[in-house]
Amino acid sequence: MHQYQVFRVVVELPAGQENPPETIELEFSAGSGDDETLTLAWEHNATGRPLFISQPITLNKGATGEGSVTVFGMEFTVGGFSGLWTDNGENVTISYGGASTTFIAYDSWVQQGIGRAMATIAYWKTFWQTLLDELEGVEGAEADGPRERQARPQMGRKG
Repeated sequence: MHQYQVFRVVVELPAGQENPPETIELEFSAGSGDDETLTLAWEHNATGRPLFISQPITLNKGATGEGSVTVFGMEFTVGGFSGLWTDNGENVTISYGGASTTFIAYDSWVQQGIGRAMATIAYWKTFWQTLLDELEGVEGAEADGPRERQARPQMGRKG
């Protein structure tokens, strides 16, 4: 995901809760030590698991929170997320309770494409290296290199 990519966070709590919380706090943390929280409100779905869905989020600009405070008869939105600044290729973890998910944050879609290509190259390098290492131990394989072809006897014409 890159800094300007829009995403949402969806949290489903376990089924069977009679009174799920009205709001939950998600923690966003970057490897560089930058941490932010975002408050999500329960969607009050009548069936199934209690569901919490965020407003659209971008890493660099953040999102509006779902908490609110009333002061002198005026309601203010709180629990927002001001944005999370990360280094290119840094891991970002979103967590709530004992559950979490991690993704890699990139500075731009170009850097994201380069990062994906590098991960694919590393995967295939490991795959082929493992395969070659396993073939080295196969009985009958020669350590000196490929076998030389032996000349076949020629049939047919006589010279």
